[in-house]
Amino acid sequence: MITAPLTVGFGGSVGLLGPAVASGSAISSNLGRLLHINAKTRSLLIACASAGAVASIFQSPIAAIIFAVEVFSMDFTMLSMLPLLLASISGVLTSYFFLGNEVLFNFSLADNFEIKDTLFYVLLGVGTAFASIYFTKMYFGILKLFEPLKSPKYRLLVGGLAIGIMLYFIPPLYGEGFGFINNLLEGNHSAALGTTPFDAYIDNIWVVIALLFGLTIFKAVAMTTTFAAGGAGGIFIPTMVMGSALGNVVAKVINNSGLGFAVSESNFTLIGMAGLIAGVLHAPLTAIFLIAEITGGYELFVPLMITAAISYLITKNAIDHTIYTRELAEKGALLTHDKDKNVLTVMQLDDVIEQDFKTVRPTMFLGKCCMNRCRNLRVISIR
Repeated sequence: MITAPLTVGFGGSVGLLGPAVASGSAISSNLGRLLHINAKTRSLLIACASAGAVASIFQSPIAAIIFAVEVFSMDFTMLSMLPLLLASISGVLTSYFFLGNEVLFNFSLADNFEIKDTLFYVLLGVGTAFASIYFTKMYFGILKLFEPLKSPKYRLLVGGLAIGIMLYFIPPLYGEGFGFINNLLEGNHSAALGTTPFDAYIDNIWVVIALLFGLTIFKAVAMTTTFAAGGAGGIFIPTMVMGSALGNVVAKVINNSGLGFAVSESNFTLIGMAGLIAGVLHAPLTAIFLIAEITGGYELFVPLMITAAISYLITKNAIDHTIYTRELAEKGALLTHDKDKNVLTVMQLDDVIEQDFKTVRPTMFLGKCCMNRCRNLRVISIR
């Protein structure tokens, strides 16, 4: 909770939601151990902490509950729903208490969904799917690239230099990027991009499109470089920033293609965020309800479902595990919604294999064996 704001304040291209979730989960886990709570209840407690963090930051209680169910593979039963509901409500009330009605995205939906734009939302879903695959592969690729640098000083030097160069050419890579998203939603791409070396050409819409596409490409690079250099932060907000830029790029290309099409850039910006969240986190329902709640854009449920579903399906078939779950999967400790697989994951073979066998020798008579040695035996070993 201290290092993450310092990382963002000094230019790290990461988010603050991840550290908030991690801090709440750590507190919940330690509390569960202190009170000797069983593993299943402790997992629920950690999920509640995560739901509370998401609800307080985005003021989106429904999306927070769904996030806990999807990402933490919780069973959506009455036993788990009530604690998650209370945690989510507590997070929202706490946010209102300290921040009032202040919200992250000052946006009101102006353009409704039109059936003629369906094909473009399908196209956006495919685009966000490939962007999600790129995001995930780039994350692990850059971390592996920094592995030879054993000294933290060298990591900091190389990472800081790389991030500084990227920030010079693409200033919106600085920090979390909520201001960037808000400016795009307002249709002010000049304010979103800030001061760049290409300001002399900013009146050309294709230069703007190129810069926004550059941000889409380099956001994953800047975020992972921040982590590799030793910074602390989360991937959730960078995912939203990258998705908003990609959605805006797709809308601008459609509107300026000269083919007579016109789509809402703000709507595509929103739905681009949903597509990246669905693909990168493998959490399509979280993506749909989060974007709908934080913007009041419930009229966009249909395009949100189209884009999120396509992005998730393509990404899930290309990448089995997300950034969150890959390390656990490699250790064989990943719990999913597959109950049979969970049982095998948790089961310890040493506790299952029976070793209290009785020996039956060839010289023993059947009567003696049955009377003296083989009563209540389940398994007989013959030597």
